[in-house]
Amino acid sequence: MEKNYQNEVAKILIDIESIKFSFKNPFRLTSGQKSPVYVDCRKIISYIKERNKILDYANEYFKKNKIEFDILAGGET
Repeated sequence: MEKNYQNEVAKILIDIESIKFSFKNPFRLTSGQKSPVYVDCRKIISYIKERNKILDYANEYFKKNKIEFDILAGGET
């Protein structure tokens, strides 16, 4: 059975309360747009087990899809 990485990562982010919802008072994003959903990826660093699981999923996904690179970087904004 194929792993559904999106659902697994979404569940982790919801469990650690990294995803927030506010339909009455939408969040103002860095872009200036408003959204009823905010994902605070900065929280992931505080949850070692969950962070490592997300990194394991990413590694599995890259290998399965033969995605190769020399450097990987990311930023909050």
